[in-house]
Amino acid sequence: MSKTIEAFENDFWDEPTYPASFVLKTHELRKKPIDEFTIEDLRFMIGENEGTDILLPLAIDRLEDSPLAKSYVYPEFLLFSIISLPKEYWETKKNELQSVKTIGNSALKELELTWKQRQSNLKREYNAEIDLKDCIEDPEDKLAELVKKFLENHK
Repeated sequence: MSKTIEAFENDFWDEPTYPASFVLKTHELRKKPIDEFTIEDLRFMIGENEGTDILLPLAIDRLEDSPLAKSYVYPEFLLFSIISLPKEYWETKKNELQSVKTIGNSALKELELTWKQRQSNLKREYNAEIDLKDCIEDPEDKLAELVKKFLENHK
């Protein structure tokens, strides 16, 4: 059984005193063995910047296998939570930053391929020239935009 965030930090929280769902979930996940964390657990905790130093290596490992890994609970990408960390966070995390930049570039390539495939499927299905960007707001477009911004900010 692996350690929990509480055990790594040697900071054991009392039961939550505020019944908001994010508070309850944060408390619950601090007590969960890290080797049992799902993509959603990682996305949530890193998004809350809770236990990030402990969870980032695991998240990077998961993203190296699948740069566009996303939660099944919320349609958000794990990569989004990581690249949304404050710029200052990365000042002392040079190795992790390099890994995330590599993952970001891989994600952009995959997003471009999936975009072209979805565009091709629409054209085939409707036998027309349709630009997806004219039709819908695409979460993958948002991720691509944020990855490009992250890479630009961390040259």
